[in-house]
Amino acid sequence: GGVKLGSHAWKDVETLIRAGLVSDVVLDTLARVAPDGDEANAEGAQVAIFDAIAQTIELAHRPEDRPTFWVAAHLRKTEGIPTLNDVSGSTQRAGQADVVLLMAANSSDRKVKSVTCAFGKVREKDPDDWPMPVEYVVKKSGIVVVDAPEADTRPLKEQIATRLELGVPLTKGALKRKLNRS
Repeated sequence: GGVKLGSHAWKDVETLIRAGLVSDVVLDTLARVAPDGDEANAEGAQVAIFDAIAQTIELAHRPEDRPTFWVAAHLRKTEGIPTLNDVSGSTQRAGQADVVLLMAANSSDRKVKSVTCAFGKVREKDPDDWPMPVEYVVKKSGIVVVDAPEADTRPLKEQIATRLELGVPLTKGALKRKLNRS
């Protein structure tokens, strides 16, 4: 919580990146790294924060040494597969990233049993090209995939038409959840 853009700790991160010693940086959340007094939800502040992150990435001397920045944004409590609409705060904040992974805990008896990872956004503009959600469990032995559904390779319009032809009454929200699309 004490690592703000431009702070002493941030300068240490920059030094490590310049030295090629950092592969990944996790920011939990953008609001916490915003300089004191900045409103992280304001569009201008978000642009400035992402610009500062981009400049920090560019400090690596070689392209292969550039770190990946992971920005955590919290989700509202949701049932089923999460979408970008479930991001708490500013969706714009998460939307500026190249890839957005949405993680939702699957609970039973008030204990997390597994996690569903859905792809809220990837660089490819066409949602038909996005990976399907994956449900997994983290164990001492490693990550165990619980459910990785077969991808329906038909175009999204065809998938929707098939569901509508079946006569199953679906709301827009239900259709969105079934197809994992915003």
